[in-house]
Amino acid sequence: CIMLLCYYLIVILLLCFLYVIVMLLLLCYYLIVILLCFLYVIVMLMFLVYNAIVLLFNGNIFI
Repeated sequence: CIMLLCYYLIVILLLCFLYVIVMLLLLCYYLIVILLCFLYVIVMLMFLVYNAIVLLFNGNIFI
C-alpha cells in the first residue's frame, strides 16, 4: 500500500515536471515568435525609411 502511494507520488511529480518543461518550451517558442515579428517590423520600417530617403534625394536631384 505504501509502495503504491510512493509510486503515485513519483508519477504525479514526473507529470508536473513534464508539464513545467512543456510550458517553458511554449513560453520560449512564443518569445522567439514575438522577437521574430518585432525584427520583421523593424526591418520593414527601416526599408520604408530608406525608400523615403532615396525618394527625397531623387526628388532633390530632379529639382
